[in-house]
Amino acid sequence: MGVDFIRRHGFGPDGRMFMACVGTVGPFRPPRTSTLSLSSILGLTEYARATGDELLYLEARNLFERTWRVIQDPCGAWNMQLPQGGNLRIHGYSMITLNVIQQLRQFHEEPEDASRITACIEAMRDFHLRPGRRMLLEMTGWRGEDIPGSLGRRVNPGHMIEAEFFSSMRPNFVGRKPARFRSRPHRWGFEWGWDVEFGGIFNDIRFRRTSHSGSGGALGRLEAVVAARRSPLWASARLLRKQRSLVLARL
Repeated sequence: MGVDFIRRHGFGPDGRMFMACVGTVGPFRPPRTSTLSLSSILGLTEYARATGDELLYLEARNLFERTWRVIQDPCGAWNMQLPQGGNLRIHGYSMITLNVIQQLRQFHEEPEDASRITACIEAMRDFHLRPGRRMLLEMTGWRGEDIPGSLGRRVNPGHMIEAEFFSSMRPNFVGRKPARFRSRPHRWGFEWGWDVEFGGIFNDIRFRRTSHSGSGGALGRLEAVVAARRSPLWASARLLRKQRSLVLARL
């Protein structure tokens, strides 16, 4: 099974996850970011919930604790840097981590979960949102400053939609006053990324150009459908309902 393969072969000698392996040679192609670990935590947690496997949950939680320490450290392993030495923030670390914590909490809530959820929402809101330009930047400096070059011009419309979706989920609000966005980035995601011709959301856009840097393909269209169907927030869902037949036909 996939979970057994990950537990047996998915980690290098130093305990970090890696991208691929070749036969009995072992790990190669080390990960460039921490997103691989975050995605694996989601898979392990979901399997633990389905089977009631407490030990597997603890493995997922321990992997999360190690990953959390890395992504909160500007000099942590795999955290990106500019050539001149500036540390970068990656929006996906806040957005994906927020979803990871929500899934872990459904098995067992830890005392630090609530404050970490707030930290993720505040990082997206305070470092990546640009209300005046109606966008959410994929990468910024560690303190939220704009960065030069193409990395500083990159936006992901699907991530704008998911950012507000994950931050609005009900588990965030239990027993406390939640952090909130002052803006509505899901609207910007549709404005920047909706593919008028074929439906769905383009994946990556350089916001100072009129052309898309990459098609969202099936992933972009699925992000749009999921966002529209799973949350009552999306006024833009009316647009998706009109396009649904076309979108699903092209998945």
